[in-house]
Amino acid sequence: MYKRLLWSALLVFAMVSVASGTAQAPEKLIFATGFGEVAFDHGAHQQRLVCTTCHHTGESVACATCHGEELDIPRITDSMHMQCKGCHKESGGPTNCRDCHKK
Repeated sequence: MYKRLLWSALLVFAMVSVASGTAQAPEKLIFATGFGEVAFDHGAHQQRLVCTTCHHTGESVACATCHGEELDIPRITDSMHMQCKGCHKESGGPTNCRDCHKK
């Protein structure tokens, strides 16, 4: 439950920042997971991608609003692994667990 709240809070902040255009999106994000923290370089990803690549709804809603709640939508963890690892495989980014998850 704590992880879901943390993910939601961080992602809502990032989405509101992007949607409002007035607040600065954070350069780095830390996601607490059961397998170790994931340090996400948001600034570097912003330079390479359009926001809707990851924030696919374009709305200021927490990912947990749908991911993990709706039966036909992947859980947050599954969704992040599909999205991140899929892109990393195409672009040559890290794909091993310990490349991103640090204890």
